Amino acid sequence: MSAPAKPHAHAHAPPAPPPPAAPPSQPSHNVAVASAGGAANALPYASRRSPAYGARCMVSSGQPLAAQAALSVLRAGGNAADAAVAAAAALAVVEPCHSGLGGDAFALFFDAAAGAVRCLAGNGAAPAALTPAAAAAAAAAAAVPGGRALPMFGAATVTVPGAAALWADAVARWGGGAVAFPDVLAPAVALAEGGFAVGPTTAWAWRKNAPQIIGQRCGPGAACLLGASGRGPEAGERMTNPALAGVLRRLGELGAREGFYRGPIADAIVAAVAARGGVLAAGDLDAHATLDVEPICTDYRRARRARACVFGRAFGDLWGVTVWQAPPPSQGLVTLMALNILEAAWPEEAQQSAAAEQPAAAEGAATQGPPADWQRVHVMAEAARLAFADALAWNCDPRAAAAAAAADAGAADAGGGGGAAPARPPPHPLLPALLSKPRAAARLASALDPARAGAAPPDPSLRLAPPPPPPPPPSSRGAAAGDAAGGGGGSGLTASGEAGGDTVYVCVVDGDGNGCSLIASNYMGFGTGIGCGFSLQNRGHNFSLDPARPNCVAPGKRPHHTIMPGLVTKGRGASMRLQGLLGVVGGAAQPQGQLQILSNLLDLGMDPQAALDAPRFCVEGADSTAGPASVSKSALFLEEGTAPAAAAALAAAGHGVVGAAVAGQGRTVFGRAQLIWRVDGGGGGLGEGGGEGGGVWAGASDPRNDGCAIGY
Repeated sequence: MSAPAKPHAHAHAPPAPPPPAAPPSQPSHNVAVASAGGAANALPYASRRSPAYGARCMVSSGQPLAAQAALSVLRAGGNAADAAVAAAAALAVVEPCHSGLGGDAFALFFDAAAGAVRCLAGNGAAPAALTPAAAAAAAAAAAVPGGRALPMFGAATVTVPGAAALWADAVARWGGGAVAFPDVLAPAVALAEGGFAVGPTTAWAWRKNAPQIIGQRCGPGAACLLGASGRGPEAGERMTNPALAGVLRRLGELGAREGFYRGPIADAIVAAVAARGGVLAAGDLDAHATLDVEPICTDYRRARRARACVFGRAFGDLWGVTVWQAPPPSQGLVTLMALNILEAAWPEEAQQSAAAEQPAAAEGAATQGPPADWQRVHVMAEAARLAFADALAWNCDPRAAAAAAAADAGAADAGGGGGAAPARPPPHPLLPALLSKPRAAARLASALDPARAGAAPPDPSLRLAPPPPPPPPPSSRGAAAGDAAGGGGGSGLTASGEAGGDTVYVCVVDGDGNGCSLIASNYMGFGTGIGCGFSLQNRGHNFSLDPARPNCVAPGKRPHHTIMPGLVTKGRGASMRLQGLLGVVGGAAQPQGQLQILSNLLDLGMDPQAALDAPRFCVEGADSTAGPASVSKSALFLEEGTAPAAAAALAAAGHGVVGAAVAGQGRTVFGRAQLIWRVDGGGGGLGEGGGEGGGVWAGASDPRNDGCAIGY
């Protein structure tokens, strides 16, 4: 895949014909997003951006106003965690079509003083009354095809929102102590009260998702999210949300427990859900707690030392890093498993050759994308598909995985997982096997054909519960993406509809070398659309209703989760230092987007902005409600800038390429990324210090987004 000569000059590309329509019975949201055409969905901006550099601090966010909120907290003496929460709260105001107080959040934090990576999981649980029988009844009432999932936007999909508690806990546990929680939220309160102008990509997404509120008659608590037109704002339109400002002010003054999970806000949430037939109760909210969890990681290229890659500036020895993710039920393990497969597939010599083939560029010159080699894309896409298959077979609430493991030994019920969650849940029992490098090499040898797209079955050597049914034969691959997802309850969206980018992400590095990587989401757009000045998520739609699967719905259980912040370190022990922070928003686009960006940085030596600018692919169809069999039916989207010969070769290899290269606003199907990366400040390799001394921070922001990176 190669970048166009002017990576951002999309207005000069001829309009691409739409991809083939999905079958009427299961139209695919992502096909609709990717094929969006017309002037309203164009990107008429002929521009080129370079990385932003900061000698001490750096912020990268999908919204400039959120980046400014984070920067103001840094300048007031806050640290990276304080600033990331300030940005997340601002994003809840300016981008409510993707995240907010009604959704979930995860965060990773690099503690520079301790040389440690920490993780908080703000993913809420299913209500105590959401039994398998109640879930099946909700699916039947909504006529969900096959009865395998909760209705996509029904009130039964509302799980306890975890973002508010995570914000408060991140500031309390990781914050620098110089900026109080109300002051961290103050920029968001000011935006909600004083108003803000909506960016063009956000306005497009806002209007695209507005039917989730309009069509379901979500009431006055959600009307404030639609603006004066009642259909969502236009680009540049001024929006306010006084009701949300009041909620944020109460949260800051009273804290999460008394300010959100108890009292009038909690009462309003319960009443709004009950009015739509849901079962979320006051006790479910009161029982919620942010989980302090152990992050998971894998080393990438650490076994060997490679020569420096050159791309204008010296980006030094980039090989030999550790990539960190949030643990299950987050899907972060997909990126780690895919990286292990890539490491086995591409030995050091091949990667040095690939990097050497990239022409050195004078500083400021347009950089090149990945080589126009379809086999590189083929291997990466197949690695992602194999990782998806294994994750969809086993990723779930770790307590349910432990119960399923016991059931496999005949000791317990595989569908377990109810009851209150401990503050530190047990690790998923299959993690050592899932992240094993020898297993990755075996997967490569047994299931990755170097010339053809395969069926991508889950690894038969892994067992927690009875194995899933065998996937369809490879000949069934390449069907429209909607065939693989389903579970829409007549909504016309697929379970992977979030791949349109319905999430927000921010990363921050402070002057002491601490870093925070924070991601938040309503799941699909406005989630259920049920509103209280903010909308409530539909994360329960990620549950399976198949009792044989570890991810089957149960009271008090946390579902498979798509959002996943990323963090990269170099060194070990006392010498470990932060190398970078990254995140990609958009359902299944998240792990494969991180995979491609990390390979661009580490294998091809791209500078941070070029790593985001490069055209991407998206394996579409991996669905937590259908399980690993959905991967065998997955299709492949390719972005504009993909070499035509590479696209033709991928299609000939059986990848089920959907239509022409995706352009315009439809590019959100590839996710939208933010990145901070440590680079050399003087031409002699990567800096060894934090924000002080050697090394500086390079910030990058995805051209598919309204965002920016700011440093000082």
